[in-house]
Amino acid sequence: MSAEPVSHNDLANELLSEGSKELALGSLPIEVQDHAAAYSAAVSDQLQIGNDAAAAHAHLSQQKDLIPSAGFGRLTAEIRNEASIKSRDASTRATKALSDMKDALVATAQPKSDPAREQLNRQEALLSIGSSSGDKLVSRLHHLAQAGSADAVSAITGTSFGKSLLAARGVDDPDKHLAAIRQTVATSGNTNHAAGLLAVAALKTMSKFSGANDAAQMHTANAIEQ
Repeated sequence: MSAEPVSHNDLANELLSEGSKELALGSLPIEVQDHAAAYSAAVSDQLQIGNDAAAAHAHLSQQKDLIPSAGFGRLTAEIRNEASIKSRDASTRATKALSDMKDALVATAQPKSDPAREQLNRQEALLSIGSSSGDKLVSRLHHLAQAGSADAVSAITGTSFGKSLLAARGVDDPDKHLAAIRQTVATSGNTNHAAGLLAVAALKTMSKFSGANDAAQMHTANAIEQ
């Protein structure tokens, strides 16, 4: 006998719960936890919007024989319109919270720069990239971020030196390239402190947590179209 299919409502709650456990949120910085809480709240709101829309449709259907068809159609449209507006707002909030959470994790994953070694770290970074400029410089910095010394990387991603270097060597939009280099660090796990390693691990286990919003949106979409 086949198992009952899991509803999108149950799936969203399951992904949110299991995803939170896999992320080990309690061990992550407060900023990350705050964004995760905002995301969870938005997903829960999305589920409630779907539940409310389903209940409103059910209540209206019970009165269908008492309402003229034109009035029934108008009321149905009102339920759908109100729920759709609320759903879009919840989805926007969830998307922003998740993006902010990922940005905070990427920032936490960056290697820490020891002020006492900052000059040495800069020299080590310069030895790794040589006299390269433009696109070649960007490529070498990504290689450094992926497999180079974490101390040298900290001079690029953790101080103003990185942006100044990119600008001085002919790279347009240094901020955009620095963001991409920081992402490479986070993806590769090239960091030098415990909190950074936890952030790297969290970024690799976000699929369930982020999938909760997709399931919640499906739940609401189905409820709206009843």
